[in-house]
Amino acid sequence: MKIIHILCGKANPKTTMNGVNVVVDRYASVMYEKGYDVEVWGIANNPITNLPSPKYPIRFFQQYHSWPCKLDKQLIECLKKIDTAKTIVNFHGGFIKEFSRIAKHVKGLKYFVIPHGAYSDYCTQKNNKWKKTVYYHLVEKYYLNASQGVLVFSEEVGALVRKYMVSEQYLISKEPDPAFNANCICNKKANQQIIWGYCGRINNQLKAVDKFIKCFLVFSSQRKNENHILSIIGDGPDLEDIRHKYIDEISAGSIQIHGQVMGQDKLEKYLEMDYFEHISNTDCKPLACIDAIGLGIPVIITPATGLVEDVEKYNAGVITGYAEEEIIQSLHEMLQKPRNEMVDGCLRMIKEKYNSELIFDKLVSLYERALS
Repeated sequence: MKIIHILCGKANPKTTMNGVNVVVDRYASVMYEKGYDVEVWGIANNPITNLPSPKYPIRFFQQYHSWPCKLDKQLIECLKKIDTAKTIVNFHGGFIKEFSRIAKHVKGLKYFVIPHGAYSDYCTQKNNKWKKTVYYHLVEKYYLNASQGVLVFSEEVGALVRKYMVSEQYLISKEPDPAFNANCICNKKANQQIIWGYCGRINNQLKAVDKFIKCFLVFSSQRKNENHILSIIGDGPDLEDIRHKYIDEISAGSIQIHGQVMGQDKLEKYLEMDYFEHISNTDCKPLACIDAIGLGIPVIITPATGLVEDVEKYNAGVITGYAEEEIIQSLHEMLQKPRNEMVDGCLRMIKEKYNSELIFDKLVSLYERALS
């Protein structure tokens, strides 16, 4: 069996915090280490610079923004060589015109689709709603319904897609960063600082970063005898506005802005955190949360993260609503809960639900069944 993961991008987690890139890299890395014949194909605007050098085979193709969709000649040559009896393709993303074109180009191609949240109500209603609606009815639904199934991380398929989708959905999981292993468990420090963390895109509309900062400052002002610090990792369109708006708090040290941090440096920032927050307005089981939970860091999350059921079941943190009053209350609630119990819950959650062995056994089983 040959496995090909196809995405728009370069699957390079060392240069971007984009969740699709990170997931593809982690999946391909583990499959390669387990001995599977796996490749990654990246369709990119610039397929000749900032390229990763993973252990698994990876190819890059030029992306064209013309209409109708044009495929790279080298990609077409690679598609001709696919043995459809022995090959499974995993497309990563949704509403990407190259994917439907590839599926049509290779007769008898067996493939799965991992939309990474692209089919959620938020994404189909808020961003280019009418274009996506027309494109879905003309192209996407046929491509989707010809697949072997849609692999989802949570209940992320919204009304537009769900109404006409006949392909079966399969619930799969993400795994924490392999570098964030049990030997790195974050233990509460003896000093008096209480550090709250965030890692992800600095985007106020999607991730509500500014809202959380405002709530955090109100919360910390209500606990004047304690030393609370907010540590923010990430880059994005609203980073400079955040830096400017909270320049006094940053200078005073109550807010730490680290920008994009990778590898060991990111792990060290995580290990300083006592608690982690992700109050997204829309998301799909954010890897940043799973990484934090994998280190035993209790989380504050909104329902949009898709992690509510698991966090509640394992007592791995606190669930909050979206209103500022609810967020502030959730911060107080977090401090009232025994942290050691939440740490234990985090680690049990990863072991039992987000274990890489379970994840990849399920994926491979789906692939094998599709080919049989």
